[in-house]
Amino acid sequence: MKFHSRMHTTVLGLCAAAALASPTLHAQSLLAFTTGDSQSDNCGWSVARLGDLDGDGLDDFVVGCPGDGPFTGAHQGRARVCSGKTGVTLFDWRGAAVDDLFGYSVANAGDTDGDGIDEIVVGAPGSDAVASLAGTAYLFSGKDGTLRRSWSGDSKDDLFGWSVAGGGDVDGDGLADVVVGAWRDDKAGTDSGSVYVFSGATGQVIHLLTGTSNSEWFGIAVAGAEDVDGDDRADILIGAFNDSSSLPSAGSALLVSGATGTTLSSFHGTWPGGNLGFSVAGAGDLNADGVPDLIVGAPYESVTAFRSGSAYVYSGADKSLLYEFHGTAPDDYLGEAVSAAGDVNGDGFDDVVVGARLEPDHTGLGAAHVYSGRDGSLLVETFGDVTLSSFGVAVSGGGDMNGDGFDDIVVGSPQASTTAFFEGAAYVYSPCPLPPMVYCTAKQTSQGCLPLITWSGTTALSGADDFELQVWNLIPKQSAFLLLGAAPVATPWHGGTLCVGSPVKRLHAGKTRGNPGLPCAGTLEFAMPQTLFSSLGLVPGSAAYVQLVSRDPGLAPPDALISTAGLRLTICP
Repeated sequence: MKFHSRMHTTVLGLCAAAALASPTLHAQSLLAFTTGDSQSDNCGWSVARLGDLDGDGLDDFVVGCPGDGPFTGAHQGRARVCSGKTGVTLFDWRGAAVDDLFGYSVANAGDTDGDGIDEIVVGAPGSDAVASLAGTAYLFSGKDGTLRRSWSGDSKDDLFGWSVAGGGDVDGDGLADVVVGAWRDDKAGTDSGSVYVFSGATGQVIHLLTGTSNSEWFGIAVAGAEDVDGDDRADILIGAFNDSSSLPSAGSALLVSGATGTTLSSFHGTWPGGNLGFSVAGAGDLNADGVPDLIVGAPYESVTAFRSGSAYVYSGADKSLLYEFHGTAPDDYLGEAVSAAGDVNGDGFDDVVVGARLEPDHTGLGAAHVYSGRDGSLLVETFGDVTLSSFGVAVSGGGDMNGDGFDDIVVGSPQASTTAFFEGAAYVYSPCPLPPMVYCTAKQTSQGCLPLITWSGTTALSGADDFELQVWNLIPKQSAFLLLGAAPVATPWHGGTLCVGSPVKRLHAGKTRGNPGLPCAGTLEFAMPQTLFSSLGLVPGSAAYVQLVSRDPGLAPPDALISTAGLRLTICP
């Protein structure tokens, strides 16, 4: 195999529904996981949510292991479908030959045959079925796992199947269609790239879309975008990672009409070498305007730090920028993977998940961030626990795999070495109960300390542990109260900052404890049991914003109050 690019070097282990070795959960639950079972399998290189294939009422998922083979470095590849409910293996497929890289890409193809069950498309960009590295994509039945059809690139080095996606119903025949990218195709110039849209019903080409210039790498990422333009046909989002039409290698993404194959809109990177379009996805309806939105990754942008990475959410309705997310440290590569997440917190708005395979900082643990579709805030983040495991190189919304009514997420970690070197792993997490998030700023006490707010327990209404706030660095033996609001704000208040917005409830919190003779020795604990949440009208999916306020006699009235930072609580079932 002469072309590996993002491959770092690897039979998929058992799917499992038990939480064994797992990354840091930050209060989420590990529902299921799967690992490779031999060195360099690279399982988790690709992941995707599927529908309910086995009829148990819960969604399932697929994991690609492009490094799997009969010997280390064979790269034959493998893909396995796992039950979201039980973790058992439903289907298990292998590549046809060594170096096929079967499983490099996987996707939910949608229902292409009208049997009510979604199919699965798997890319093998290293396949030599037609010519060396021409590549192949395979469509498998979600009902019985049989191969329904396959397509291959038409020339050497096309790398057809590098990216695959379910396209939705592009041609209006009532059946889902399939999208396959071949970014090294030379139809419009060397490595200009091509994207094929195939009929799910007949396998025939509906559209052949091509890049426009040399080294554009059109089709390095593809996604179904749902019906953005309102013509009752699904549309398609395509990444052109190396497009230099606006700035050198700034990249671009094109929204293409499924009905006509014409470009509806284009999005161009604004950072040289930022590579916008490295990842693309339909985001769902984030702003609840009835039109699906779009998310595009630019993992090599350096907005915050060198190659910290970015991801951008665009409105499907008017193509305006809704949200932008940026990595926080050099080489985070945030945006290398993006996906719709479904409604993770039950607030009625779709959310998104973004991978950052080398975050946090230079430790290389990797991370997956779930952002709110309602306001773009960070809902939850999950980190890998092994350096350079590439946790977050693949992410997907998981659907509801545990039946709690909230959508879950799938994260790939293809260089995880739990049982063997780089055997890889994929994890399914339930983000609920979502961890509290600190925001806003605390006010310093007259003794020169900044109040610190911590917590224990969960904000789940059915959780085993009641939620409790712990506050430190207060003035001892002073009265305190808790402010609970319906919105986050940052308003000047008593010499500090009011962090909770109207309507606001004031709850008596008691007196701080600690030795009055010691500076900053005051502490306070405030229990918030499920009964309190219920009495305040908080229901699953709702958010509450809290801030603790205490007296400080060392400050002059009317500013003789100190306050903590704000804390957002998301209520789960």
